[in-house]
Amino acid sequence: MNAVSSVSCHPTAVVASNLPADTVVGAYAVIEEGVKMGAGCVIASHAILRKGTILGDGVKVDSFAVIAGLPQDLKFDPATPSYVKIGSRTVIREGVTIHRSTQKEGSTIIGEDCFLMAQSHVGHDCTVGNRVVMANAALLAGHVQVGDCAFLGGSSGVHQFVRVGESVMLAGMSVATHDIPPYVTAADRNVACGLNLVGIKRRGFSTEVVAEIKRLYKAIIFKDGDLVANAQAAQPLAKTPEGRRFVEFFLADSRRQFIRSKSKNVVQQ
Repeated sequence: MNAVSSVSCHPTAVVASNLPADTVVGAYAVIEEGVKMGAGCVIASHAILRKGTILGDGVKVDSFAVIAGLPQDLKFDPATPSYVKIGSRTVIREGVTIHRSTQKEGSTIIGEDCFLMAQSHVGHDCTVGNRVVMANAALLAGHVQVGDCAFLGGSSGVHQFVRVGESVMLAGMSVATHDIPPYVTAADRNVACGLNLVGIKRRGFSTEVVAEIKRLYKAIIFKDGDLVANAQAAQPLAKTPEGRRFVEFFLADSRRQFIRSKSKNVVQQ
């Protein structure tokens, strides 16, 4: 490998790919052949970037993280070319694992400005939006979709093929086997506990938008009956883009049920 003045690479690192400008690579890190990186990435000691890793600018990968490991799928052929794509400025902390796609030329995707805390895991074929935070040991099974600005609490778990909407707050130690609509706070096992008002206000949603989302929440989630039918009936109430995204979440194709409000779960029991 030709040395570049702006690259800092520890002599014990094993690097089989070209390093772009301003890259920092720590001791005993491993960067396999075929890894692609943007400028200004920081790869800490003992981090491993396997073939199929694609990093945007300024990504930070901490010690003992493994990016683009083989999917945990007994049917997967390791010769299948697939990828992990991580957006610019995302931070990957200690011991995080992100598995590449099971699909030929497919990708597991992490957006920009995300923060994946220590020991969190993103399974194969997941799509994680921008500005998502996964707290320590949060776990995503395969094919999970997570919207922008979601927060997944420590030791929470999300079942395969579940959709997590934008600005969702999933409480620590919670389990989601059903879809979680945008802007909702979820806890325990598939329980909707109201709206993530702190999160959506921090995004700068206006008072009018927040009031509309509250009306839609009551009309869809907090109402008896099928939630898809409730969403169809509530469509005229959605006047803003944010409100329409909330309604459209229920009308999109899904392989899972939807979480319900806590009071409805109590009634059903």
